Amino acid sequence: MIENAAQARVTVFGESFTLLSDEQIELVEKAAQRVDELMNQFAHGVRIPDAKRLAMLAAIQLAHDLQKRELAHQDFTSSVQALVATVANEISC
Repeated sequence: MIENAAQARVTVFGESFTLLSDEQIELVEKAAQRVDELMNQFAHGVRIPDAKRLAMLAAIQLAHDLQKRELAHQDFTSSVQALVATVANEISC
C-alpha cells in the first residue's frame, strides 16, 4: 500500500476509475484528463473505436511528447553549461 495515498476518481474514455497515488491528486486528475482527451481525439474518424488500441495510441503519443521534452531539456542544460563555462572563463581572465 502506498503511504500517504489519496484517492482520485477519474473518468477516461467513459470508464470511471479510482486511483491511489502519493502524488498531488490534481496532477493525477490532469494526467487522466489528458489521456481521456487523446483517446477521444483518436476515436474521431474511427467507425468502431477499440479502447485498447486507443489507449495504446495515447500512451505512444504521451511517450513521444515526453521524449521531445527530455531532448529539449538536455539541449537547454547543455546550453546553460556552455554559457556558465564561457562566463567562468571570461571572469578568470
